[in-house]
Amino acid sequence: AVGCVWLALIPAAFLLDLGDAFDHDNAERWGGKEHEIAVLIDRYEEELGEPGGPPCEELLTPAYVKYIEETEGTSCEEYHDLDFQRPADIIIQSIVISGSTARVEVSELDKDLTFELVRADGWRIDRILEH
Repeated sequence: AVGCVWLALIPAAFLLDLGDAFDHDNAERWGGKEHEIAVLIDRYEEELGEPGGPPCEELLTPAYVKYIEETEGTSCEEYHDLDFQRPADIIIQSIVISGSTARVEVSELDKDLTFELVRADGWRIDRILEH
């Protein structure tokens, strides 16, 4: 009977470990000037999985919010809420800071993306490009 209990616990332990596979905390991996950027990317990732999407006015530049609203014909929050019906899994591969701009190369599940950031009252996402 004890053996059966152990066999029942193995799949449960595997599932608990698998949950951590999607829990990437980029901020823990990046220090120095890059840490603030990693915190922003982590917050964006976290907010994508929430109803209503990310608070665009806090995370994106006004120019990028306007671009999304003009090209998608909906609010930035509604666009993210409709487009991202699943939690994101963003892993930062590299961060290059050049003055008041930064380029962040990331992988997100099956895509490679570039986040272009601008520093204006803190770092903000100015464009997300898929390659």
